[in-house]
Amino acid sequence: YTGEINDYHKADIWTVDLRDGATRQLTEGPGGKFHPVWSPDSQRVLFAQSLDPAISYSQANLYAVSISDLRVVNLTADFPHDLVGWHGVWFDEAGRVFISAALGTTTAIFRRGETGFEPVVEVDAPLHSFHIAPDGGIAYVASSPADVPALL
Repeated sequence: YTGEINDYHKADIWTVDLRDGATRQLTEGPGGKFHPVWSPDSQRVLFAQSLDPAISYSQANLYAVSISDLRVVNLTADFPHDLVGWHGVWFDEAGRVFISAALGTTTAIFRRGETGFEPVVEVDAPLHSFHIAPDGGIAYVASSPADVPALL
């Protein structure tokens, strides 16, 4: 966007129609929007964005943009933990959202429930990535100072 060295502070999410190449901008504004994920019903795109758009390493929150009206909602506004992981958002077959986040000195996978995000797996090691199967099964890669990354 800007041509400046810190151009990553300005990144938006777009869609491209594969039939005719038409583009549509879904987000606009300061700050980078990263790791977009379609919701299972294709009605929203979830993405991570730093709370302070001028500081790329400030705490990332999870947002959802509605495809119909482009309304953006912060899904983790009351979530006190840092999101972690390159692909840190998944859905199960029921459409429930799962995220990975730092939990003190450990890492956890959280599921969004009626009262917010609740931990479902806690790992006493850095969690690198995870995947949620349609039936809700969880696989993840973690490591420790004494062990190389392993699929668990």
